[in-house]
Amino acid sequence: MAGSSSTNVVMLMAFTKASPPSGMKGEKRLAYMEERAWFSGDHIDYAGRMGKYADKAEPHDEQFAQLPTYGNFMDYVSRQGTFAGKGEAGGHAPSGTGVFGRHGAIEGKALENLRAELKKTKSIIWHGVISPRKEVGDKLLADKAAAMEFMNANFDRFLNMTHLKAKNVEWYAGWHDDSTSGIKHIQFAFWEKAPHPNAKGGKSYTRVGSIRKQALADGLELFEEYFSGHQHDVHIVRDNLSKYLKQASPKEVKREIANDLIALAKVLPKVRGRAGYNHPDYAPYRKQIDAIALKMVRDVPAVRMRYQAVMTRVAEREARYRAVAAGMTNMQPSEGRMDELRADIQARLGNSVIGMARRFAYDEKTVEWAKYREEQDYLRQNQLKRRAKQQQERERKRNFKRIARMFDAWYSSEGQEVLEYYEEIENIQTSRKDRSVVKQ
Repeated sequence: MAGSSSTNVVMLMAFTKASPPSGMKGEKRLAYMEERAWFSGDHIDYAGRMGKYADKAEPHDEQFAQLPTYGNFMDYVSRQGTFAGKGEAGGHAPSGTGVFGRHGAIEGKALENLRAELKKTKSIIWHGVISPRKEVGDKLLADKAAAMEFMNANFDRFLNMTHLKAKNVEWYAGWHDDSTSGIKHIQFAFWEKAPHPNAKGGKSYTRVGSIRKQALADGLELFEEYFSGHQHDVHIVRDNLSKYLKQASPKEVKREIANDLIALAKVLPKVRGRAGYNHPDYAPYRKQIDAIALKMVRDVPAVRMRYQAVMTRVAEREARYRAVAAGMTNMQPSEGRMDELRADIQARLGNSVIGMARRFAYDEKTVEWAKYREEQDYLRQNQLKRRAKQQQERERKRNFKRIARMFDAWYSSEGQEVLEYYEEIENIQTSRKDRSVVKQ
């Protein structure tokens, strides 16, 4: 059994293989098979298992004499620190009891399926306990709901620190409140859901059940960060910086930096997959990206303030990290953990720079196209005005000619009438003269 402890948390882990080691013979082999049976869901001597689990010298101590002689580890995990009878698969678990997994409480048909899977699995079955200091447990592991929250927040992350992959691991756990000491703790078990590809080109389950001490130490540091109540400190200020950079305008980061960002966007290649800071094709441009990021931190007060808040939280986490390491009994967390955190901050800042570069370049093109469209619209409007004016001039000339023709036509018709009028008057006068001559 591997163990690890620090200031606030103790974690113990062990495992059983699908079959005893080949060199194990006789009673030891039978005892190992019994051990495996208890963790894989077969019915065995319950009192014996409980006695061994409680580190009793005599497995059939009087304290366990009245316990039933059937059951398994899952039944034990499902209890609230005591063992009061046979568990019923499919029954509703009261608050505080019952097993749960990454998707919540495991009850009914899901519980029956879990038992069946455990019985047939060829995977190693790992099992263990996570136990915080009593004062910490009373505050942050006070009930089953808190235990479920803790496991969902941390256990898959811990699994990914090992040689296993969380997506190929099934796990269940239960919350216990020890009736004697009052110490709250979590019992858990996990195993591989399916064989994974191996070096020979086939598929197999993991053969070696031990988990590296380094992974246990890093997992313990992860749990310590959670129980310290500061697990989201870095995330909050880091996301605050990313959010600001995502919304910042060229005016806010200064025009010189905006020009650098636009120039960066022009040289960044198109890549397959997620085009972020850590993409291999972006390696030649990381110095340029880092230089722009440094310039923003140095010259833009709003960025500098948010970045300093991030690094302050990172320094505080490093102090807690070293305190955890100092309290560990037989192992040390990786010195590279804080380097990994800083590298993550740098990569996220780089991603923000890349995002800003693309956004500014797009906005610049948008502005250029807007100006071009505005100029084209202006030219079209002027052209339309000239055409309208020309059309008006042509209409005016046509109207003038039309009026002139109308006047000429009128004048011609009116002039004829005048001539006829004068001729008529002249004729009348001539007729009068003729009559006066005749009378004489």
